[in-house]
Amino acid sequence: MQNETTRKSQPRADPHNGQVAGAQPSSSPQTIMSKDNTPQVQSNKKKGKEAASTFEFINLFTPDDAGRDENRSLVRRHVWKKIKKDKRGVSQAGTRTLMPKSRKCPGCGIESQIQGRVCASCIQLRLKGNVEREKEAVLMHKPGPPSPLTIISNDDDSLGVYPIRMTPEYHSVIRYLHSGSFDEVASFRNVWFTMTLGDEGSFYQILSTMRRHLAVIRGEPDQHSSDWLHNKAIQSVRQRIVDPLEAVTDGMVASVICFLTYSHITGDVEAFKVHKAGLAQMIALRGGIETLDRNFNIRLMILWDDVCGGCAFDILPIHPVPTKVLLNFQQVWYTELPHRLSRTLEQWKSIFPHEASSLDFLEEVHALNARIQQQLPIVWRDDLFLGVYVNPILHTLLMLQNLRCQSIRSASIAEMCRLAALLFLADIRFRFLPFHTTGPHFGERLLMLLQEETTWESLEDLHLWVLITLLVNSTVRRDHREELLGRVVTIMSSLDLTSWAAVVEVLHGFLWLNDVVWIKAERLGREIDGRLKAKLSAAHVSQELM
Repeated sequence: MQNETTRKSQPRADPHNGQVAGAQPSSSPQTIMSKDNTPQVQSNKKKGKEAASTFEFINLFTPDDAGRDENRSLVRRHVWKKIKKDKRGVSQAGTRTLMPKSRKCPGCGIESQIQGRVCASCIQLRLKGNVEREKEAVLMHKPGPPSPLTIISNDDDSLGVYPIRMTPEYHSVIRYLHSGSFDEVASFRNVWFTMTLGDEGSFYQILSTMRRHLAVIRGEPDQHSSDWLHNKAIQSVRQRIVDPLEAVTDGMVASVICFLTYSHITGDVEAFKVHKAGLAQMIALRGGIETLDRNFNIRLMILWDDVCGGCAFDILPIHPVPTKVLLNFQQVWYTELPHRLSRTLEQWKSIFPHEASSLDFLEEVHALNARIQQQLPIVWRDDLFLGVYVNPILHTLLMLQNLRCQSIRSASIAEMCRLAALLFLADIRFRFLPFHTTGPHFGERLLMLLQEETTWESLEDLHLWVLITLLVNSTVRRDHREELLGRVVTIMSSLDLTSWAAVVEVLHGFLWLNDVVWIKAERLGREIDGRLKAKLSAAHVSQELM
């Protein structure tokens, strides 16, 4: 009987407003009777459970009423009210649980540098786990990503081979990249493209870079399409970088590397500095540059951008040469030093015995020069040759600043040879890829040192090579050029060289690559031969007058 009375006294639900008719909303505790008739106080929210939800009802008179904006908005608010409440978290007393203002890492509890961020040690543990899973996948013969050569002929995006939704314009850029008509995009085709297939930001960026290159070839002055793709890549990275673990993945590192390359191509030095600093922070959070050694493409590109920053913007490299990674690709090359270069190095060691190793880099540059000459002309189509052989030597030369020598003379000559070697390799870089530009800083420093009074006694061959390298590989002001040409003619007289052809023969026995500088060398040769003829004519006139 008591149960019937209780059921009859229960309030009824009002179908119009979704509330219970006759019930007064209250958050005050209620008194109930237990089985032994003792009163107990119970709150409106039981332990571990929430109070009954307030339902919202919608009257649908026609099928079209379900699609009305006000009804859809009401349903959306009602559904998300519960979801947002669960995300916030509610304490037993009904108060909102706020995020504690702590800088402790949620993974290990150690104080972190950034509030609410995972510390570097936890990130390294996660990455180590990813590496182990990758090794297991290799052992299980898990198939890798599809080859670029098999996906460029397929315009169907349903296969999921591209990280973004493709358009006909994007497909045309990819076909141009793999057309093989232009050797200057070989590295983007064989190295960069595969690296960017797994990340949205880096893929947008390689499309932007290729679109800019295509516009230059077509003579299009407007780079709006390239800039739009670049902004899409930046936006993609910004959306994901807030996640501590997502911010240090290989894909994000590849995106920043692509940004560095784009800044180098466009000549934006400030953007290059920003991206370089960001890349350094990401590598530090990963646990060091060694954590990227398992990814050959990314490690090679970091070296690539380090060298590009030093050559184009005079920004020193901050990462070491990946020696262990390159050993798997470099082939041992033995070559004998030519007579003139060997004799010059022996004279250097006898004059400066305490700095005998200061010019050892010339032997490395000569070995590279001999390897290129042996593989001409197919070497210019080898997109890995520049990264595996040329860039490591450039990295070494860039880091040899402020050579410590016991005498001012030896330090000055060694620095001039280093700068001349950088200029010599700069034209080789440009011959591989027209994107690789070199700033004027190497030539300006070399010219400044040449204007100082330095004795080149017993090192005339070395002096002649430094002067010719500066005149061929750098833009020198007209008045300085006339002065340097006069010094070249004077050295030629001391070495009994009577023509430009004789000078080239000497340089071939030293350091010279005619396949790279032959156009500029022909112009310089005409100038030198003209000066020699004028000097001989003046000598004949003076003899006749006597």
